[in-house]
Amino acid sequence: MPELPELELLRRDLDREIGERKVKSTEVPVAGIVGHPTKKALIGALDGAKLSGVTRRGTLLLLGVEGTHALVLSIGDQTRLTRNQPKDELVAGTALVLTFTQGGQLRIVDPKKQAKVEYLPVEEIGERHPELLNLGLDPVDEPISWTTFGEAVLRRDGKLKSVLMDPTFMVGVGSIYSDEILFHAG
Repeated sequence: MPELPELELLRRDLDREIGERKVKSTEVPVAGIVGHPTKKALIGALDGAKLSGVTRRGTLLLLGVEGTHALVLSIGDQTRLTRNQPKDELVAGTALVLTFTQGGQLRIVDPKKQAKVEYLPVEEIGERHPELLNLGLDPVDEPISWTTFGEAVLRRDGKLKSVLMDPTFMVGVGSIYSDEILFHAG
């Protein structure tokens, strides 16, 4: 799974590129990507809908739809989101294609089939993803001082790497960044 810096960069790029576009059509070549509702219901809900910005909660990307719903993306290690033109050939592993009335397409390419897409009312996101209710510090959303961070670490038991990777302590730090943090800290 991508870690926080990559997810935040992806969120910012998506918000700039597709944040306020209208969906002309939706294709789901790989039905396994749809977690909720069904493939048919997802297509019916997105066709003709207007996107209303891209946010991030924890490690999930949320594309606002009509202000009341969200397209929730959980992406895997090999998952790529690409901007294409409708005439471009579909590459192997393309799992979802959103074609916009203006501005091409957004494609989710997921060769390892790790990504999930859900279409949910905004108020149900917490119910479907209870892990979001217990998230720890999010250094992108709310920068913290070294003093506050140090105090929070000292209140935790366990090995430092485990503490850093615990999403109830800090969001989006996985094995790669925790190793880098510990190396640079000596």
